[in-house]
Amino acid sequence: MTSSIINLDQNQNNQNNQKAVILSVDDDPTNLLIIEQCFLDNHIIISTSSGKDALEKLSKKENMQIPDLVLLDIMLPEMDGFEIIKKIREINSEIPVIFITALTSPEDICKGLTAGAQDYITKPFNIQELRSRVNTHLNAGRYLKLVQEISHLEAVQAMITSLAHEINNPLTIALSNLDFIDCVDEEQNSIKSTINNNLLRIATVIKKIEHLKKIEFTSYFGNKKMIKLGTEV
Repeated sequence: MTSSIINLDQNQNNQNNQKAVILSVDDDPTNLLIIEQCFLDNHIIISTSSGKDALEKLSKKENMQIPDLVLLDIMLPEMDGFEIIKKIREINSEIPVIFITALTSPEDICKGLTAGAQDYITKPFNIQELRSRVNTHLNAGRYLKLVQEISHLEAVQAMITSLAHEINNPLTIALSNLDFIDCVDEEQNSIKSTINNNLLRIATVIKKIEHLKKIEFTSYFGNKKMIKLGTEV
């Protein structure tokens, strides 16, 4: 029996090699510099002292890489961190947000976590602890994306299998009836042969789809992908 392998989007491997983008929001230039120095070797750091600017960077815009995690101060000018995270959740409900703040009361911590933050770190912070927590949330985000991709691929596979079944029934009827068509000359025989060959090609593709075990994608044109229907014995 043959099994068709569809090449998984290579972006999954690239994601493991790409540097994560961290958005750091703090009105203290010294804190921004410390965070930049802490993560610059392994990650891409985008720093800003403005909540409004941070929200613009989180909005999807062409040719702009969306941050994978936000480090957010609470006491900021114009709008505080609690207001900012509320607006962040309107833009992106999944991006991890870690509050880094001098507010240390249990009430503030509960308020921050209730507002939608994944974590809450008080100043002055320990650099090693900050790194560990950031890496933990970045890894959790990657796993979440992987689960979502797997769920999407399973849905795609179910849809493809269903469509293959829908196509196979009329295809079988067409191939069967083609044998009953009598041709009176060579030209009609040639047309009949062409139709028969193309129907058989479609039938071959349907068989590959029916034996699909793994869905993968291969590059087609630009950023577009196509399903790769290879065979394995």
